[in-house]
Amino acid sequence: MTEPQRPTSNRANWSLSPAPAPFEDEARSSWLARAAHRHHLATFEMAAIYGIDLAAADLGSHETQLAEIARRSRLSDWPAVHPVVDGLALIGRLERRVRHRVEDWWAYCPHCLEADLSGNGLYVRQQWCEPFSVICAHHKVWLRPWPSSAETRTIDGQPSFVFTEGDFAFREAEPAVIQTATLLRQPAIAGWDRWAMLVLDLGDALLCRCGPQGQEPAALFEFTDFGPWSGIGARRPGRNELVSCDVALRLTMMRAIISLVSFDPATATSSPNWLRELVRANSRAGVRRELLPGCGDPLFRLFARMNDDAANALSRRVEQWPAEVRVRAHAALLVGALANHA
Repeated sequence: MTEPQRPTSNRANWSLSPAPAPFEDEARSSWLARAAHRHHLATFEMAAIYGIDLAAADLGSHETQLAEIARRSRLSDWPAVHPVVDGLALIGRLERRVRHRVEDWWAYCPHCLEADLSGNGLYVRQQWCEPFSVICAHHKVWLRPWPSSAETRTIDGQPSFVFTEGDFAFREAEPAVIQTATLLRQPAIAGWDRWAMLVLDLGDALLCRCGPQGQEPAALFEFTDFGPWSGIGARRPGRNELVSCDVALRLTMMRAIISLVSFDPATATSSPNWLRELVRANSRAGVRRELLPGCGDPLFRLFARMNDDAANALSRRVEQWPAEVRVRAHAALLVGALANHA
């Protein structure tokens, strides 16, 4: 195929025909990337030509441009957004103003990637790009950030994605992770909005800087192996950071959030003696029985690390969470308040 004429002053005169037919479960950004490669363009060149941010397209933006590309390609439709994106829009927690290169936005399943490369062609699934994605629904393995150096040009100048052996390494997800991840993918079930609120609020809390004046690293660094980065964090929880951050941070946050959400108080290990004694000394007998389980709850670790302003801001959101987590949160907040003022 000859290279298309590049646009000059009028983008509308540039014909992108034909774009490939989308796969049934393909992400919009993936469809645009495949269209770009068909026309010997890198993904960032395609985005610049049409004024499209590929990450924002996966979150429901750029409908006009996508409709125009489909029309010129004689396609009846273009990829839909994932149902989780629609669900977040309905509860008013969707952030569409994102700007990421695809290599900083896409996640992938190593098993699916390997099957694509040996089968009908590579494409990125919708579910890998929605904000709550963390495991592959089909293979039950943890998703990985897209390799930053995957997109390259062959000797003849054709853009393509090239992978190394290490890109196919995988780790299976634990049953509790699979259960929580499956719930989060289904916005049609009753009570999903409360689980979504919980996940987004915990994501914001994990990025909140710790210490009385917010001078210490974000709490996320204590729950994961994600290295400290000075650009992360504020004194108080933000708003929907999980929706707009890059893929490496998003997957790291989701791993931490799921570990917090799926914790079973019945399996709690012994909590620090000093903390248990603190609760006993500062609470009545009836209250004490409710608070002691919070001493070993990872939610307590999160709340206790937050400064007072951040903890107070988060406590006002707790009533929107699912009942089973709300009970844990109240106990953890009270224990955290005792520890902070001891």
